Amino acid sequence: GINAEYMGFIIWISMDKQEIIEVINKMAIYLDSQKWEEMKDCFIEEVEYDYSQIFDLPAAKVNTAEWINTFWKEGLKKWTFLMHFLSNFEVNVVGDKADAKCYVNCLHVLNGFPGGDRLTVYGQYELCLLYTSPSPRDQRGSRMPSSA
Repeated sequence: GINAEYMGFIIWISMDKQEIIEVINKMAIYLDSQKWEEMKDCFIEEVEYDYSQIFDLPAAKVNTAEWINTFWKEGLKKWTFLMHFLSNFEVNVVGDKADAKCYVNCLHVLNGFPGGDRLTVYGQYELCLLYTSPSPRDQRGSRMPSSA
């Protein structure tokens, strides 16, 4: 027979994975729509980022609000249009931590940009998500961070 407790664990993990994907998708949606305050809900207070393969910047731990305001808000304000396409999610949940990977293809539009108005960037996001509490989602029994 099937162990109901075991099946509940599988369903719990499956729900967590879907919520993780939801947080990652919201991060991209908020980035594209420049909803900087909402974007902060996708992160804990301090984040570690590594864009060293794209920019000449070393990996660093930074305050989330400061990072969003200086790196994304200021860095992307000149672009006319952004659209991130995320796909092929791989999520591994262990306890209160999840490692996630997904493909990203982003269209950047800047009218009058040298070489053409469109720049396409593609690659892979590698993210580590942590369960934080208290969270508005705790009321629904979720273990993942709030995403507004």
